[in-house]
Amino acid sequence: MMNQSGFAALLGIPLAALRNWEQRRTEPDATAKTLIDLIFADPKGMRERLERRNAV
Repeated sequence: MMNQSGFAALLGIPLAALRNWEQRRTEPDATAKTLIDLIFADPKGMRERLERRNAV
């Protein structure tokens, strides 16, 4: 399980944006929605991929 700040960092977005999505004040764009769908489909694999991308 990952906390909000960790998930926001993994996605490369501000924590406030994630909180706004969760509270339905704003909506993620199409690219973010696709990325979120991929994460839900393969949480471990996508986390590893994103961590490798962020390490570069």
